[in-house]
Amino acid sequence: MRRNARSTMRRINCAVGIWPMLVLQVAHATDEPPTGPWTYYDDFAEWENAVGSYTTFDFVVPPDHQAMWVNEAWASQGLHLSAQQWSSTYEYGVFGAWTATDTDHSAVITNTSFSAMPLVFNFDTPITSFAWWSGVSNPWIHAYSVDGTINGWVADNSDGLGGLVFDVPVYRVITYRSMIDMYVTYVPAPSALALLGLCGLRGSSRRRR
Repeated sequence: MRRNARSTMRRINCAVGIWPMLVLQVAHATDEPPTGPWTYYDDFAEWENAVGSYTTFDFVVPPDHQAMWVNEAWASQGLHLSAQQWSSTYEYGVFGAWTATDTDHSAVITNTSFSAMPLVFNFDTPITSFAWWSGVSNPWIHAYSVDGTINGWVADNSDGLGGLVFDVPVYRVITYRSMIDMYVTYVPAPSALALLGLCGLRGSSRRRR
């Protein structure tokens, strides 16, 4: 993710090759992104300050997935990729790709036979924030929360980088075609939440003495 992100969004109309996506894109291009239980940042430093610590996926393809689909290359880290047409439940392959844009020259991209096919990120552990560096315009970003209050379009982004902070846990994010780097904050595990609660109780106990 580049730190010199511009603070003002530009809307870009991108032509797409699949009819259902064309309808979706036109609808998005004529409206502002909806508001809801999330905050959008077009500046990575502001997103970083808002979330604190986070996990980075730089999408360097592991040796055992070279020249292969990489849908499950990061499964051990709780991330599952897929490419899917809006009108179909069939999941297509996601590939590792070379890019000159990033220092490690690595990215993931959906099947190039369907040039505008969405790139789907499914998380085993829900997330509370999501930031991206895609190198291309993201005409739309969709998110889906565990409780159903976030269920679709949450942002658009013209310069290929930005971030979101969610008020409720999200288990799936869908973006436009490719991704160079991705950053997420996971919902703490129950044991971590219990430890934080215990620390809070101890702190309160000390203050009352």
